[in-house]
Amino acid sequence: MDKAYTNLKDMLPDFYIIGHEGLTPEEFFRLLMENDITLLIDVRMRGETFPIEPVLKEYANKYNYCVDYEWFRVLGNPFKDRDNWAESYEAYLVGMDRELEELRNLIIQHHTCLFTDESDPCCSHRLKLAEKLKKKFDLTYVDINHAETLAKKYSPKAMQADDLAKK
Repeated sequence: MDKAYTNLKDMLPDFYIIGHEGLTPEEFFRLLMENDITLLIDVRMRGETFPIEPVLKEYANKYNYCVDYEWFRVLGNPFKDRDNWAESYEAYLVGMDRELEELRNLIIQHHTCLFTDESDPCCSHRLKLAEKLKKKFDLTYVDINHAETLAKKYSPKAMQADDLAKK
């Protein structure tokens, strides 16, 4: 049975996921800010593709909004270049109870977003990790990249433009 929501806060997800691909550093930061993210957890094996700490510092000063940063390298995907990376990563997570519990505790304490490179969650291990957290701890999540696309597509302005285009 679905949860009964008593207030708006109950309808928010427990955590968010995001990929930076296709976003400028400022767009990335603004998405975090617009979703009230206070803790960004990097779940990449290597951080050199998009060094996030300088971005967080630069835009924290510009927007007067702080996003804390944690790197959970161990939850990165060591199987990224394999054809069967998704199945291999799911099996890898089986031995990560302590790390998953630590991640869950941070999610409960902070407005958290898990971060990887890929914009498409289906091409990223962050979706597998989010699903594991959902199943293991009954946590809910939203992919910010996908939610923004839906919001743009179904906003009143977009729907009005679609109606005009159909005429």
